[in-house]
Amino acid sequence: MKHREPRSAPGLFQCPSRFLLAGPVRRALILLCVLALAACDGPTEPRDASLAGRWLYRASVGGCEVTGVLRVTQRGSVLEGRLAWPGGPCDSPAAPSLPTDSTVTLAGRVDGDAAAFTLRGWGSELAHTATVHADSMTGTVSGAAWGASAVEGGIFHARRYGDDEVLPERFRVAVDGAVADTLEGSAHANRWELVMARDDGRARLTIAVLPVEGRIPMSPGTYHVHDWTVNPDSLAGGLVYVGDGTRAFRAREGTVTITSASGGLLRGTVDLTAYRPASPQSTVHVRGAFNAPFASTPTS
Repeated sequence: MKHREPRSAPGLFQCPSRFLLAGPVRRALILLCVLALAACDGPTEPRDASLAGRWLYRASVGGCEVTGVLRVTQRGSVLEGRLAWPGGPCDSPAAPSLPTDSTVTLAGRVDGDAAAFTLRGWGSELAHTATVHADSMTGTVSGAAWGASAVEGGIFHARRYGDDEVLPERFRVAVDGAVADTLEGSAHANRWELVMARDDGRARLTIAVLPVEGRIPMSPGTYHVHDWTVNPDSLAGGLVYVGDGTRAFRAREGTVTITSASGGLLRGTVDLTAYRPASPQSTVHVRGAFNAPFASTPTS
């Protein structure tokens, strides 16, 4: 009798070769293995929201309206940042206004889509709790050391913008030539002027109409900025560093381009050359963009 080797039984993860050759069966087995491996990994933990970036922050707390640019960095779940705020009005007799402060700091943490952080400034520690939804967050704020309504707390909301975007009610321009600088701050417009002021209030760029019957253009287009003239079709402009007479410049030529004038906002770009009246050969080139709310009457 011919000797035959005993045939071993298939192991747990072995299949007869005739099944392995069958395409549908093989695919089904592979799928089962993948699902088994995924189950072994267990449920994945929810990821923390990302808050890194530049946010336009608005809060109503302690009888004051706080609006500023919040820059946040994030390492894991730990948040750090700073708030630049140009100052603004309050309706509390104890705090008629909050001063300009670019040294307000942020520290906190994020857990999933919930964030808790503190802003330290103006002699207060403003505690925030927030819910994050992609590029926006909303929540409550408390801890203002001013105003009778401090104990009542308040609310805040913020929206994240790209580094290249000009935020609502803001401007950003680059200056080169006799002065090399980058200016960023608040912007507003009325029928006679477009005013852009750096957050610390120490530099101001103004575009204005001189004729009494004139007005800032309120329709899209490109408009010329001339030297200090009273031509009805001209705009005048100037860049002034407050308290520094050597850095006061008057626009000589250039353009203001209105790209949009709707929804109470005047959006556009500025590109002009300005000179120092006491030394006309000293010039600066100013170019950038603005996103200014429009009011029918002048604002301070």
